[in-house]
Amino acid sequence: MNRNLLFGILGGVLLYLIFKGNGVVEMVNSKISEMARAIQSFEGWSERSISQLNNNPGNLKFAGQPGAVSKDGQGHAIFDSYASGWLALLNQIRIAVDGTSRIYNPDMSFYDFFSKYAEKNSSDYANYVAGRLGVSPQATLRETLLV
Repeated sequence: MNRNLLFGILGGVLLYLIFKGNGVVEMVNSKISEMARAIQSFEGWSERSISQLNNNPGNLKFAGQPGAVSKDGQGHAIFDSYASGWLALLNQIRIAVDGTSRIYNPDMSFYDFFSKYAEKNSSDYANYVAGRLGVSPQATLRETLLV
């Protein structure tokens, strides 16, 4: 198993255990949390939305994340709780920013990030999230989230 993948999984498990045990679902880096909230909002978090039904605020695809119990017909992870789905989203953003992701890297612009993250509407997604963070969608993850 890839060492970075292993560390990412272990880090996610540790965060899950710490935050679930305390009932707190936040990360130290508020910019990452702010981006996660913007993603959740763009996904249309509401009653009967796919993301809410799956406890998956980021509509993440199933990748064996901690707390993921299954996947739906479109391949989105189904989490055992909102806390698990939230932590998976935070972890997804964290590994993009810290360079341990196999798909994302910190020098990607929001346009680049969402062209891989989203199935469709990636430009709208990038514009929305960057706007919520008060930056240009051409800004990089590094310059926006590592402050």
